[in-house]
Amino acid sequence: MISIEDEEAALLKQISNFIEHEDPNILIFEDYNKGVLTEKVIEEAIALCRASGVITAVDPKRKNFFSYQNVDIFKPNMKEVQEGLNLMFETSDIYQLRNIHEQLHKQLQHKVSLITLSEKGIFTSNCRMQRSFQVICEMLLMYQAPVIR
Repeated sequence: MISIEDEEAALLKQISNFIEHEDPNILIFEDYNKGVLTEKVIEEAIALCRASGVITAVDPKRKNFFSYQNVDIFKPNMKEVQEGLNLMFETSDIYQLRNIHEQLHKQLQHKVSLITLSEKGIFTSNCRMQRSFQVICEMLLMYQAPVIR
């Protein structure tokens, strides 16, 4: 039986080889809470990327929500933010979203927050430039007329 440590080492070796041979622009962590992305794998993969100038982005889940220290782009949805920060409310208010971004940044030291707000759009904030904005999405109903022959 292979130990967790051996599996972690094998995955990190693959990531290191990929970065070295493929020279990617970005590495995206898509966390599904299946146990593959352990804290050690996350931490060391981000360090490998930072050392090689590879941008890192994550779509986190609750289990590892605060394990993505120093990631470039942190992209949770509002439900994940509520769970991660123990918030009892859902908001699309730009001022409250900025406050949420600041809370996340204090713990993660990431560069960009990109919070999806379901039908209310997305919120993004860049730490370096101190800019925030919200994109409001409208649902369009499409109707296709039947073809008469």
